[in-house]
Amino acid sequence: MVPLMRSAVENQGASKSHLALLEDRILMRQNKPQRFGSQVDALANVDLFPVDDEENLDNCRAEVLW
Repeated sequence: MVPLMRSAVENQGASKSHLALLEDRILMRQNKPQRFGSQVDALANVDLFPVDDEENLDNCRAEVLW
C-alpha cells in the first residue's frame, strides 16, 4: 500500500501527511521507531511511541505539511 500512496502523493492525489501517518503506523506495528511521531500509546497515558530521530522531528514533520 505504501508504494501506491507514494505514487498518489507524487500525482497530488493524496496528501503527504496521510503518507506520513501510514508510514508511522506501519513502523509502530513492526516495533520500529517512527519517523514523524504521529502515533501515541493512549491505553494508559498519552505517550509518544519511539521516534528514530527526535532531534530533527519538527523538520521531518514540516516536510509533509502542505
